[in-house]
Amino acid sequence: MARKKNLSAIVNLWREHCAVPVPEGVAGQEIAGICVASLDTFAAGCIQSFVDFGGNLDDDKVTVLDSCRRDLSIVVKEMNGEAKEHIGRLEKLARMVLVTVRDVK
Repeated sequence: MARKKNLSAIVNLWREHCAVPVPEGVAGQEIAGICVASLDTFAAGCIQSFVDFGGNLDDDKVTVLDSCRRDLSIVVKEMNGEAKEHIGRLEKLARMVLVTVRDVK
């Protein structure tokens, strides 16, 4: 039951995230040697796969998403305004997905 609730919360937050355009300050920025646009793309791709496959994520994508989550936590501290909100929401989604897939295994 908890997994179903987590999946529903992730899907809802993901829809909210996708409905908002990527804010200025995400593209073309590098923080602590991390390309923010690439980070956004990789994390979003893993989260989209999780949603598309009904709450499942293969081991390779789990590894990528975990790396993204660590980088997102670094990047979000250096951002402001809508960019910080965008990256913060992505970090939250990454954490939620990782907790959900790890509960399954």
